[in-house]
Amino acid sequence: MKLFNGGNVTTGIAFGVGFMLLAPLAARMLSGAGKPLLKESVKGGLFLYDRGRTIWAEARETLDDVAAEARSELSQSKELPAAAKK
Repeated sequence: MKLFNGGNVTTGIAFGVGFMLLAPLAARMLSGAGKPLLKESVKGGLFLYDRGRTIWAEARETLDDVAAEARSELSQSKELPAAAKK
């Protein structure tokens, strides 16, 4: 854009003054919407955290069950050759 590449001092000053005038207005508008937005973000984070803990607990329980079954089968397979020798 020619507006930004020309190095026009007047244009730069106009943008700076416009930003200075609009920044407080934008800050007030965002601060009013900021708290509800932050609260929703925290609620979403808490939901994901709780859901992740539930999924992790279920996965761990399943893994513990599979490990117990594997140990049981392993102990039975060790006993079979000794019983077959008798």
